[in-house]
This record gives sequence, C-alpha cells and structure tokens, in this order.
Amino acid sequence: MSITVYITGGALGTLIAIQCYRKVILKQGVLTVERREKYEAALDSTDETIILTLAVEFDKMGLKKEARILRRRVAQRRLPEPVKQARREVFKRAFKSRKPQAVMKLAIAFEKDGAIDAASKLRMYAETLTEANDYGN
Repeated sequence: MSITVYITGGALGTLIAIQCYRKVILKQGVLTVERREKYEAALDSTDETIILTLAVEFDKMGLKKEARILRRRVAQRRLPEPVKQARREVFKRAFKSRKPQAVMKLAIAFEKDGAIDAASKLRMYAETLTEANDYGN
C-alpha cells in the first residue's frame, strides 16, 4: 500500500518562495559575518550564560550545528576532573602517534564533544603526518 502525494506547480512555487524568503530576507540558517564573529567570541568566552544565550539565539535562527557546538562547549567545561584528566592524557598521546587517520578520528571525536581548540591542533598534526608520509614515500 502506498500513498502518493502530488504537489501542484502553485504549491511548489509557494514552498520555494518561502524558503527563499527565509534565506535571503531573514538570513535564517545563514552564518553571516556578524553571527560568525559572535560565535567565535562565544567559543573564546568563559561565561556559560553568554554561551548558552547565544546557543538559544542560534537555534531560533536555524543555526542548529553552531548551537549544538556551543552547548557541547559548556558541557565539556562541566565535566568531572578525572574525565578532563583522561582527555588530556589521550590528547598528549595522540602527538606520539604516527598514524594520521587515527589522529584525525580523535580530532573528530574531540570536535563533537565541543573541544574545538584541541580538535584543531589534532587536525593540524594529522595533516602534518599525512604530508610527511607523502613526502617520505
């Protein structure tokens, strides 16, 4: 049993017009220069209320990914000290690795948890390893 849905040209045109209005006029879901500056400032901030307020604001603007990262950033700071210490140890051990794929996987995991700075450093190290392997072969 299947259900067939028909969208007429007028209805489809209306849907497209609504999406265009959201993107162009309201800039819904668009990370403008001004919003990017706010986002980067919040990532550098230590005030959890500022970060969480911006996360709520970004959710309303349709910037779900950025809002999620900001919330994870706050959650990461609230972790118990033993968990933070274990992450530091894993981070340090990653720089002894010679496997760029493993380092990149760790960078992705750190980024998903809101550790943006650590993820960035791991990505740079993984890229350096890749380049060194390419150069050596």
